[in-house]
Amino acid sequence: MKLANYSLKKNNLFEDEDHPFLIELEDFKNKNKEIFEKITLKELENLIPENPKWMHGARPCSAIAQAICEKYYIEKIIPSDSNIINGIVRQEFRHVTLSGSFRKHLDYILEIKKKLEMEGVMVLSPRFTVPKTPGVEFVVFQGEEGSSPLELERHHLNSIKNSDALIVCDPNGYVGATAFLEIGFAHSLGKRIVFTEKPEEFILNNLPFEIGLLL
Repeated sequence: MKLANYSLKKNNLFEDEDHPFLIELEDFKNKNKEIFEKITLKELENLIPENPKWMHGARPCSAIAQAICEKYYIEKIIPSDSNIINGIVRQEFRHVTLSGSFRKHLDYILEIKKKLEMEGVMVLSPRFTVPKTPGVEFVVFQGEEGSSPLELERHHLNSIKNSDALIVCDPNGYVGATAFLEIGFAHSLGKRIVFTEKPEEFILNNLPFEIGLLL
């Protein structure tokens, strides 16, 4: 809604970091009319070049939301900034393992780990959060000193074996080489595989998997 310049106002009904704005129904309807009658789908795609097909779903969803609001006489709409991480933590997991590029996306992975643990989900791996060797090809955490990369990878694979799901943290669809191995291992065990974003590699898109926001 921000990308398409809907008439958003400050949320004056309650304070919540995931819901900072509201929009009046009439403003919502007027912008929807413009979206469908005056703005082409190609123009909407250009607003989000990293994932243009997303607009193919966003536009009809706005129409559905309008119909619901009109039916039930809803005057104010509160859009949500909840993202993929918020959706991940709402899934029914008790034990999970996180995979991804610890070298490139460690902060992203640790944020997901934090949110999962706050929801009572046990993250079996990674166990620790402070990198001893940040940015190197194989990241070792403080608490893992003395273990070889092979030993650490075996622990990670064993964690996958004992998990309800493997969550692949792949911002912009990037999956590293080690994560490829772990995805194959999880698939061979019949584990649930959840990508935080749609993977870019062709072969991964032919495996059974889930993407992010599954409520």
